[in-house]
Amino acid sequence: MDAIKLTVPGATPTQLQAGLAAALAFLRDRGVTPEVAFGAHAELETWDDQGIDESSEPPAGPTAVMQIWDQALKVAIAVACAGREGDPPHGCKLVPFDAWE
Repeated sequence: MDAIKLTVPGATPTQLQAGLAAALAFLRDRGVTPEVAFGAHAELETWDDQGIDESSEPPAGPTAVMQIWDQALKVAIAVACAGREGDPPHGCKLVPFDAWE
């Protein structure tokens, strides 16, 4: 589960390491691995490629996984930006295996 990359513009390596550790703990507590997140992302990206009725909903399982992943990013940003004033910087990312860059 160490194959995750955190990007927070302006954060020091120590801040990034702390944010990444917090995100990993958050994901681990919820049973989400980078592999699971990558698979959920891929499934959601292609769920309607085969002509599914546009009024249908995306699959619930992958959607839930991606919601957890988004929450992990928020946790990572909060830790990496602790002590900063203002909003988090634009361009923050949490990606498995550098896969979404």
